[in-house]
Amino acid sequence: MKEQVKLVFVGMTSTGKSSLIQRVIQNQFTQSSPTISVSCESLQFKRNGVNINLQLWDTSGSEQFQQLSQTYYRSCNAVAVVCSVDQQDSFVRATQLVHQIRSMSDDNIRIYLLLNKIDLQTSGIVTANKLADAQFAKLFKVSAKTGENVQQFIECVLDEFTESLESFMDEPSVEVQRAKMFCCCQGKKK
Repeated sequence: MKEQVKLVFVGMTSTGKSSLIQRVIQNQFTQSSPTISVSCESLQFKRNGVNINLQLWDTSGSEQFQQLSQTYYRSCNAVAVVCSVDQQDSFVRATQLVHQIRSMSDDNIRIYLLLNKIDLQTSGIVTANKLADAQFAKLFKVSAKTGENVQQFIECVLDEFTESLESFMDEPSVEVQRAKMFCCCQGKKK
């Protein structure tokens, strides 16, 4: 069985979304110019006998592309809202994004808050903790530059996806229940 996980990275310009994705894909730090529009990278994983194609969608933080970014997180499994310790206004934008994602997406969507650039300073950590608590999002304090906690974040996304897939597979579907009802009544004469 092959499953697809669509993970969309959103946040303000220069919070390090592209650098985080490159850290995941190439395990190296790449300082890049701002993303224009959207790009996608993918990796293959195997978890509990399930082949997973993890798609990492990099969206532009620029206001002119916000409408386009919304179309990508409407149909995704998870969203990584990226803030930066050196951009306090990125926390305000993160709050807006979480509200927007929750209002436009499926209830089952996973939202993660990534506090990036923790290698620079720690002044934003308290704000990020409060934001994660208020928004019911999981917080990961990461550094695209050093790689700190980036792999742990990806592992968490994959683990949560496979757990939800396993619980979904364990639940009898409506079709199976209908089939059982039909079979039980087949032998009875009216």
